[in-house]
Amino acid sequence: MSVTTAQISVVRPEPSVAVVAFAGEHDLTSAKDATRIFEELTSEGTSIVADLSQVSFLDTTIIHALVVGRNLAESAEDGFATCLPEGHVARRMLELMRVLEVLPAATSVDAAIASALSARKGPRS
Repeated sequence: MSVTTAQISVVRPEPSVAVVAFAGEHDLTSAKDATRIFEELTSEGTSIVADLSQVSFLDTTIIHALVVGRNLAESAEDGFATCLPEGHVARRMLELMRVLEVLPAATSVDAAIASALSARKGPRS
């Protein structure tokens, strides 16, 4: 069964990083939620992985939220990366929009976690 309703969940595979998993169709409503989550995580000093592997649709407001999240993480000296499998609709959209020039992207969650943690400049927990 495919997910069409926007869902955002947060998992912490380790104390200094959170995986924010997006599933279903995302637009302005979930973009506000995503931005709030990114603000909370960066205020805690947590690096962020935005996992878009289960997204079936995203609009430009979500892309804006991702860039805001990356900017927040950078300002807080935390890492930020996205998980975008090769050939995925979200990856193709971000490539066409040239957003991947500013958003680090990995093809797996584990690789994205490693990327986010390696980009972290702040104190390590």
